[in-house]
Amino acid sequence: MKHEKIIDRIRKLLAMSRDTSSPYEAGIAAKRARKLIDEHQVSELDLSTVSSSNMGSNNYETRMTSTIAPIGTLAVAVAVAVAVAIFNEGIVRYVWRDKHYDVQFSGMLVDTICAVELMKYLRNEMYRQAERFTQGRAYRLGFANGVTNQVDEAMRKREQIKTSSGAALVACKGQLVEREFGPTEYSDPGPAKFTGSDSFFSKGYQSGQSASLARQVSGVTQRKISNQ
Repeated sequence: MKHEKIIDRIRKLLAMSRDTSSPYEAGIAAKRARKLIDEHQVSELDLSTVSSSNMGSNNYETRMTSTIAPIGTLAVAVAVAVAVAIFNEGIVRYVWRDKHYDVQFSGMLVDTICAVELMKYLRNEMYRQAERFTQGRAYRLGFANGVTNQVDEAMRKREQIKTSSGAALVACKGQLVEREFGPTEYSDPGPAKFTGSDSFFSKGYQSGQSASLARQVSGVTQRKISNQ
């Protein structure tokens, strides 16, 4: 019951974080969501209460009816999905459902909720901005690369979050996810054939680098949480 209440609270905070009419309150809600997630998961690990009921999967609908797509398009889709999965310390797969492919995030349940929300935000932001450019594919490839680089930097900070025993939260969760869902493996779409303008790619990269991960799941770094 306690676990369900926490998940419900996190869902509500993430919903508030999408309120574009009030960016300040949305940012506060996102930070509260991430803080609640970290504290809840550290406490679970410290008390050894994590079970299969705490793990799960959530899907992001792509509406892709085939995985056969222009390599640039597929590379972008996979790159963003993988970055989101890494940032939320889970795994990602493409699954066939209702005549189309979904991106399925698996891991600790609250993380999969955050992954879907972040995927929605990044995809919407990427395509919204790409409409301004004549070479949208080059821009989207740059955006995906920028997001990936930003996630790498964020994860180096996230790894500083410790349980009360001194173990890294990221490493502990990684072991749990692997135990529940198997080894972490990400699909590789192969190298994208980039023939667009370096200028459009660069603009996309800059946008991906500055895309607000914090708005959805703001991290809290350099802290040690104890259940004492």
